[in-house]
Amino acid sequence: MDNLKIKSLSINLESFGFISRETRNDKIVKNRCGRDFFYYALQYFNPEIYNPQKVSPLQIEDTGVFGLTLPMWLIWTGLSFYKIPKILNTLKLELEVNDKKIKNFGQFFVSLLPFRPQSFEEGICLIKSSVDNHYACGIDISIALGGLVDHVMFVYGYDNENLYIFDTHQVDRINYEKMTSLSDLRFIMKLPYSEIKKKWTIFNRVWVIKKDKTIHPSFSKVPFQKRK
Repeated sequence: MDNLKIKSLSINLESFGFISRETRNDKIVKNRCGRDFFYYALQYFNPEIYNPQKVSPLQIEDTGVFGLTLPMWLIWTGLSFYKIPKILNTLKLELEVNDKKIKNFGQFFVSLLPFRPQSFEEGICLIKSSVDNHYACGIDISIALGGLVDHVMFVYGYDNENLYIFDTHQVDRINYEKMTSLSDLRFIMKLPYSEIKKKWTIFNRVWVIKKDKTIHPSFSKVPFQKRK
């Protein structure tokens, strides 16, 4: 990956706090992608607060930092994130979903409904623009039921044919490639545009988090190296 010509966020891949999805009874816990996305986005802007040494996504969920702790079948309500708009405002960050500013939980809940769907081309254009402007960005794509079951991932960068995203485990229903070795717990994935387009529905969303007045963090970029 160090030889690939991609445009990406200025993230040090050797020091960034990658995490893996927790397991329960030897099975990966499902429906926590939104939590993991917000964790990576907040770490991108505030690594001194949000990092695995200070707090994990599981601790955030158990203590209700982002919102209510809900069973899997109630995740669709968005109540797991009802505190997110206030947290972002405190950190002088802004959330937009499909180019619509989100200032409170009501607006966030409405953004989860397909009232303002974007086309595949609009979504990819917004993602590229976000990366170019050093914004944290997530792509939300369908994995089942025409988009009612979806998966959001933190976008690291892009090239002419793929997005490069950070995930916390490998989702069987998405045809993407892990760029790190099997033993490497960093789930840096290559997601082809063709796969995104195939899974694009009216429920697809692009989540963008940015600093006021486009202030962005300064990380020193280093070449990516596979860990043995």
